[in-house]
Amino acid sequence: MEIFGPHTARLLALLGNLDDLTRSEIGRVADAWREGDPQERASAWVRVHRALAEADRQPVLAAAAVARQEAQAVARRHGWPEWPFWAAAADAGAAVAAGDRIGECYAILVAPLASVLPSLQRVGDPASGVLQQGA
Repeated sequence: MEIFGPHTARLLALLGNLDDLTRSEIGRVADAWREGDPQERASAWVRVHRALAEADRQPVLAAAAVARQEAQAVARRHGWPEWPFWAAAADAGAAVAAGDRIGECYAILVAPLASVLPSLQRVGDPASGVLQQGA
């Protein structure tokens, strides 16, 4: 059973990638999250809640919680308690678990973490600059 829905494998890859981040990358993610538009981020979360049925929403929220916990553990290991990094990880975890079901909100929620993990950008999304796999 895919505990986080159909994108469980991609979420697990994200969690593994969090563990590989350096202190500097954690800082870059935190800065990118702070620079993001809070209104836009809140609207993206509303889209997550509206786009998904209750049964589909639970795995997405669980993915966000697990990503946040992993980010906290990574930051603790680096002695860098940057809560915006945790928030960025939670946003990205939810977006990855929701996948295409949240449309353009995916890019909004992954943007801070994608600044150091370009693999989070969607292939074919002109806004991401990733137009083909491996680009």
